[in-house]
Amino acid sequence: MELPFLDQVAMKREIRGLSIFLLLICTIGSLSAARSEEQEEGEVYVAGQNFTLEQALNQALAENPPDARRRFWVVVSGRDAVLLTKAGANPGLLESIERARRRGGIIYVCQSDMRAQGIKPSGLIPGVLPVQGFGGAAADANAPPLPQSDTPLPRDLQHSRLILRSCADNAPVENSVEPPNAAETGGAQ
Repeated sequence: MELPFLDQVAMKREIRGLSIFLLLICTIGSLSAARSEEQEEGEVYVAGQNFTLEQALNQALAENPPDARRRFWVVVSGRDAVLLTKAGANPGLLESIERARRRGGIIYVCQSDMRAQGIKPSGLIPGVLPVQGFGGAAADANAPPLPQSDTPLPRDLQHSRLILRSCADNAPVENSVEPPNAAETGGAQ
């Protein structure tokens, strides 16, 4: 004797199992797509005592091609801070900054250098972020970085500390990468 309702029960179980399987595949696909869109963290490039903003940007752009999908940071300290103002930037520099930003670069300028040079935040090129460093050269380098309003810091603690130390009041400028030599950049240092 054949019972038709048993076939219906079996078919409902198969459909339910297939639905759950498809749901899991869609969920895993969504998670992996979101993960792949998340940018990796690259390097920190510091323009200041040892090399110029132009050299730092050139090196950052060379190491972060358009398809790299890597976030990187350019920190500007010292006398180059004025180059990030609307009045101090030249067209070539503006183009390099825009290319860096399109490739995932975040451009910072040290607030202590802004104060020293009388630069107001409203005078900065759009997209350039002021960053307040540690309270001084003697600040605890092992202290966790404090959150800064509207200033995204790297997830990597070492990168965040480098940025904050580079912008510390009265701190010597550190470089995360060796400056290119004059032969590579076509100019003198």
